[in-house]
Amino acid sequence: MNGNDFVLAINDMKHVFSGGNNSEGQLGRRTKRRNEKNILFVTNNDTLYGMGGNNKGCLGFGHNTEVKTPQIIPQLCNQRIQRFINGYDFVLAINDMNHVCSWGHNDCGQLGRDWGPKDHYSQPEEISYLNNKYIKHICCGFQQSLALTAGGQVYVWGENNLGQIANYDRHSIYPRPRIIFVVSKGPDSMNTYMPSKKSSFEDEVLKLIQNIPDDNNMDTLPTKQKHTDHNSKKNIIFITNNDSAYGLGGNASGCLGLGHNDEVKTPQIITELCRKRIQKIINGNTFVLAINNRNHVFSWGHNNRGQLGREMTEFGDYLKPRNISYMNDKNIQHIYCGTQHSLALTTDGQVYGWGDNRWGQIGQGHKSDGRWSPVLLKFANNYKIQSIFCFYVNSFAVTADGLVFSWGFSDVHQLGHNTAYDILSPKLIPHLRDIIAISTTYSDDNCFTHYESLFIELSAIGSGGFGTVFKVKHRFDEQIYAVKRIEFKKSTDEYMKGILMEVKNLRKLNPDFVVQYITSWPESKHLYIQMEFCSQNLRNILDIKPKVFDREFGEAMSSYEYFISCEIFRQILESVQYLHELNPQIIHRDLKPDNILIDGNGRNGRFVKLCDFGLATDHDKNINYKTYKKHTSGVGTMRYMAPEVLQGYKYDHKSDVYCLAIIGSESYSQSDDILNAPVVKLKRILVSMASTPAFSQRPDCSQVLQEYSE
Repeated sequence: MNGNDFVLAINDMKHVFSGGNNSEGQLGRRTKRRNEKNILFVTNNDTLYGMGGNNKGCLGFGHNTEVKTPQIIPQLCNQRIQRFINGYDFVLAINDMNHVCSWGHNDCGQLGRDWGPKDHYSQPEEISYLNNKYIKHICCGFQQSLALTAGGQVYVWGENNLGQIANYDRHSIYPRPRIIFVVSKGPDSMNTYMPSKKSSFEDEVLKLIQNIPDDNNMDTLPTKQKHTDHNSKKNIIFITNNDSAYGLGGNASGCLGLGHNDEVKTPQIITELCRKRIQKIINGNTFVLAINNRNHVFSWGHNNRGQLGREMTEFGDYLKPRNISYMNDKNIQHIYCGTQHSLALTTDGQVYGWGDNRWGQIGQGHKSDGRWSPVLLKFANNYKIQSIFCFYVNSFAVTADGLVFSWGFSDVHQLGHNTAYDILSPKLIPHLRDIIAISTTYSDDNCFTHYESLFIELSAIGSGGFGTVFKVKHRFDEQIYAVKRIEFKKSTDEYMKGILMEVKNLRKLNPDFVVQYITSWPESKHLYIQMEFCSQNLRNILDIKPKVFDREFGEAMSSYEYFISCEIFRQILESVQYLHELNPQIIHRDLKPDNILIDGNGRNGRFVKLCDFGLATDHDKNINYKTYKKHTSGVGTMRYMAPEVLQGYKYDHKSDVYCLAIIGSESYSQSDDILNAPVVKLKRILVSMASTPAFSQRPDCSQVLQEYSE
């Protein structure tokens, strides 16, 4: 008997044989959807590796043959890719220039490239039409793509047979990006769904949109059967800025968390998720996990294999979200779901697994039908894990050193061990180094990053030793913060030590004297540091001070302006003195007006704080005086750099005192005409602070303060 591209046969012993197309399992055999089994690895030095089934060339190698071990993808190396987004057998990527490139399946124009000559492109190429559009976000559906510009415009391309990219010209294909008009109060979020009628739901600003398909963390349909009645593939959860939660869709297994499993045709409020401060939602096959701001994990939906971390029951489903209490004291920082299994990562680098284990994907060393209680995984040499990933029935973990462990299903060698046998516990992938992120052509990469899910970026406010600082608004508490983003440009020990030095210093310092550290995390080739926001720095103050005090350029200060300047300089001296009196001392090495903040809500009578510790270093008197050129030379900003630092001589904390002398001279630049004893004394102090070449004779900050206060 034959069907469309497949054949069944029966012999005289009543044994059935099958052959041909098996895309929908019509042969009675396991389907091999190679799109589920492709992995991309990104290193600190901007090298990219790929492996897996490579259907339609979706790994970007220039061919579509299977790749059994990690191989370098030349066309993607050194492109400074910031993020990968995938649809069904096709991939989009965006780099630091906001340029978008694409590769893989193109039968419906979903790549935004020439459509018609062939149904796929196996090498990445830029979508040149978008190069000058300043694309901020990209998003993929099954066979359609969207891009959001910084100005709030939305471009769409690909298949439109169901109106998924436009409400007009259905059954059309748009191979070239075209702009559509989208009414949305959430300019920092994007998805293909918008309600068609005015409602209370529309009145709330969307913070997070999560699509819940029926398979493996993906925001697109897992098969090409477009008109199935599998409503489990069609579920969406919305989290708003005022901490409300809504759901709509097929609701199979109660995966919307509404307390029932009936279809939901308009957005309905999910009571159990409201006011929970949900930070991220992760889904598997009709089951969902969520994590809140207290690092507590919630779960709901299908539980036939214990994937919810809740006791397995006769019916197998939990229709309402509930906290997994076992995880409450584990300080979970990240969660991830496979098809029917889950992983959780703690802040101290430990990994827990639970759920389906028929292919060893939870990593406990043996196979089982399922496990509902989380198990702590063991890694060789007690490596601390930095990030985790689940794809289909596979699992991956990246160490703090950039090494990668993998385990689970390995039928097309997608685990990197060149074997089709399942791996039952975490195993180190050979020859992979300096990995900072993993992507797959079948994953939930369309979710916002942790940074994007927590903050609305308002503006860039400056750059420092290693990165750029942004003014941001927290999506939940609505407070304003400063977030510094530092790119991992190299993977050398010296470079990484320099990047981490800022976090190390900020965490231990008194916020009365330095900008207050809140938290930090690595993500997408960057380190993010969240700090308090101070609205002004000394550079701003020096620029606007003459206008504020109604003084023309070159005109002498008034006594009142002089008094204010003295108070600012005194607090600067106190802040630097605090650093120099620590054990060991900290030399800031980049003191300048831009790195001196003015806190309008000062406490304890203080309003001056130091920031940007990316170039700071510890100085131990018992060690540093014994070694010539112990500290790096030429560090800092040229105008404020002490001569001994610039010329490569041995130096100590008094190099900071020289910086303060230059800052002081700028602060009092128009005080010469105030002819009184304090001003004359001040000038003498500043001269002594800039003493060179005998820099050892410069006074300490404590000595300056004593004389300054007399």
